[in-house]
This record gives sequence, structure tokens and C-alpha cells, in this order.
Amino acid sequence: MQSMERKVRQILEELVGERAKQFDVAVPIAQNVIKRALRNDYDKQTAFDIAFHMTDWNGDAAIICAFLMFPERFTPAEIRHGISCIVVHAPNHLAAAAKHADFPVDDVWGIGALENAKALYGRKRKRPGKVKKNSVARDRRPTPHAN
Repeated sequence: MQSMERKVRQILEELVGERAKQFDVAVPIAQNVIKRALRNDYDKQTAFDIAFHMTDWNGDAAIICAFLMFPERFTPAEIRHGISCIVVHAPNHLAAAAKHADFPVDDVWGIGALENAKALYGRKRKRPGKVKKNSVARDRRPTPHAN
């Protein structure tokens, strides 16, 4: 839906000027910064994978930012379209980044969020092991948010 995308772009340009382009192009600079930040905790490939999965949904992040800052500027149809764009793309990247970073991906609200994935994909795929450097993430567990 072009009207929603146009509004998102306009809002971001109003707020951050030329940097708004970071939300709709590949972001190798941001990816490199993330990789450098992770290099002491993860091997090179894992740091790359995390950086990729944390930045590839930049367009979805733009929609979220615009919706949060100026929800009144969007029609119900634009909001529905934006939500659809986000939920089919960003969650998988976030789950992949969490997995690479050795954090669990769980159904913390107990709503069956992972049931379709199990039904669609069956058994887990075998993947080669990742070599972590000094990872401390292994002992951390996310805290469910209370709503």
C-alpha cells in the first residue's frame, strides 16, 4: 500500500532528514558496527548472522517507529497493511538473531505462538554447531512482559 509507505517515509524524513534512507536500503554500516560490537562474544559467522537478522527488517522498524510517533496520521487500512508487513517478516529475523545469540525463543505468553511452526516444519532441522567465543548469553533468560 503506497500511501502507508509514503507516510512512513515522510514522517522519518521530517524527524531525521537524510538518515531516513537507512530504513529502506541495505544497511552495511550498521551491520558492520554490530559485528564489531559482537566480535568478542561470537565467532565471525555468528556475529555476521546476528547483524544481518537485526538489520534486515529495517523497513518494518520504520513502520513501527512511524506508527508509534504519529498513529493519527494513518488510516485503519494503512495500519492493517503495516501490521501485516511487520508480522510476516520481522519475527522470523528476531527469532533467528535470538537463536544465533543463544537466547531461547519461547511462547512466553502461552498462546501457542510456536504451534504453527512445529506443524508446518515438523521436526527440527539439523544445523552445524556454532562456535561461541566468550558467550555469556547462555545463562540469561528473557523475562516475560506483564500486560
